[in-house]
Amino acid sequence: ARGDAAFRRADYPGAWSAYQQAGDPADDPELAARIARTRWFLIESSLRTQLGQGYAQAVLNVLPRFAPLAPPDRVAALAELARRARTQLGSGHTQLGYELLEADEPLAAMREFTLAVSWNPEDELAGNLLTSTAERLRREQGLGEMFYFEGMEHFRQGHDFRARASFHHSSKLLGDDSRAQQRFESMT
Repeated sequence: ARGDAAFRRADYPGAWSAYQQAGDPADDPELAARIARTRWFLIESSLRTQLGQGYAQAVLNVLPRFAPLAPPDRVAALAELARRARTQLGSGHTQLGYELLEADEPLAAMREFTLAVSWNPEDELAGNLLTSTAERLRREQGLGEMFYFEGMEHFRQGHDFRARASFHHSSKLLGDDSRAQQRFESMT
């Protein structure tokens, strides 16, 4: 009776203790069933607590081990925990991607948005940011290439100052490991 009352209050440690003191589960199948159910709810409660504390990856790591032990009526709750953990992980990557985008690191931001969408495909914000960041990178790539070829034309015409300026602009858009950067450095 004490164990059942504690279980109804969601005091699973108290229920566990009361059931353990109630007798030998080997002699009472009903008591054994209550202990097993309470043990499951202790596990589930612990997973919820970990998720609430931000340990989504840890929850996802242990869920496959506990899934076979779940009572049939708790499978949906387990699936919901997994969904919440994936959503939490995706949100973290979306936030980090946004911060990287604000810090003008679009390539790193795009990687984070891709991870966010892989964890949570229904995250519309991450999907939209991924699309807009990819479009931004395509535009910058095109503009960088335009500056590079403009620099090459200035170089052929003997306009070294204009060529350097074009290569400099191009390298800022295409990156430090680009051919434009190599040309710019060779002219300085």
